[in-house]
Amino acid sequence: MAHLRGALDPKTGGPYERSDKAQLEKLSPGLLRHNHEIDKSKVRGAVLPRPPEQCDVLTLRDFITARSGTSSGLYKRDLIMIASAYLEVDKEVEPFLVDQTDASGLIQSKLDSLSGKDARVIIAAFLEDPGVRASLDPSPLQPF
Repeated sequence: MAHLRGALDPKTGGPYERSDKAQLEKLSPGLLRHNHEIDKSKVRGAVLPRPPEQCDVLTLRDFITARSGTSSGLYKRDLIMIASAYLEVDKEVEPFLVDQTDASGLIQSKLDSLSGKDARVIIAAFLEDPGVRASLDPSPLQPF
C-alpha cells in the first residue's frame, strides 16, 4: 500500500530517486479529478417521488439502476427492500449517480475535470513533457 501513498516507486518497489521525487512534486493530479457532483434532475431515477412502498416497479428499478444497482429479475418486494437500503445509505453519504441513458459506456463521460479541460488533453500534454517522455519505461510494475 506504500506505493499508493507515493512512498515507494511502483516500478522498483524501493524508495524514489531524488530526481523522480522532484518530477512527481511538479505534477498536479488534482487537474485530472472529475467533478463528482451530477445534477440529480438530469438522472432518471435519482430521486424517489414517494416512499418505496408506494412506488411502481419501473420507478423502483430506475432508482436502483441510477445508483449502479441491479434490478432485473426481482420482485417488487425485493426492489422495495433494496431501494429502502439505498435511502438509508443516502442519509449518510451523497449517492454516486449514474446516467443510464448515456449510451457511450462511460459512466462519467459528461463530467468535466475540475480544471475545465478534458482529461484527454491534460494527459496528452503531460505525456509530451520531455522529462516524462524520457522516464517512460516499458518494464512491468513490481507486484506488492
